[in-house]
Amino acid sequence: MSEKNRSSRRVLSLSLLLIFLCCGAGGIFFLVQKHNRIIREQQVYEELTRIRELVTNRQVYRSVIYTTVKENFLQERSLLFTADFHVTAGIDLSKGFSLEIQGNSAYLTLPAGEILLVDADDTSLEQVFTKERFSTITTGDYLPLLTGEKDNIRQQAREKGIEKEAEIRAQQIFSGMLKMTGYDHVIVTFRRELL
Repeated sequence: MSEKNRSSRRVLSLSLLLIFLCCGAGGIFFLVQKHNRIIREQQVYEELTRIRELVTNRQVYRSVIYTTVKENFLQERSLLFTADFHVTAGIDLSKGFSLEIQGNSAYLTLPAGEILLVDADDTSLEQVFTKERFSTITTGDYLPLLTGEKDNIRQQAREKGIEKEAEIRAQQIFSGMLKMTGYDHVIVTFRRELL
């Protein structure tokens, strides 16, 4: 065999070895990247699952409540008072969400924003006017009125767009969270329930 053929075979062998090593390294790199991406996706999903309920909006509403109770022609009591109601809105992730990852893009679908809690602040009760004629005003007079007013407050908050504001803030929070995790393109949408 001539020196030229040996040299060509060595170059060919070295080239094939180099190609094999590059392909092996590229394959290992690809597998490591895929493994890291799967771990990152699992971590993001677990973090979202742990959140369960994200409060993104809190508002306080003040109500003026009036009642008069006439038990008979002698006994009568009237009450006018104010109360603050705390309204909390956000996203209830326990209702389910979906996270889809495609390359460097994340698509997150969340439940629609909702009012999570309407609560009367007992410390804010302020009597404006009371009238007691052969009857006494008790805590039992306040509680049903506060409970009934919660529905009015819930409706007012809805009409003022508290649920939409909750979604806007949730979209900002989750987009930022996913971008910090390393996704360049993030789309956050909200699932609407069919009535």
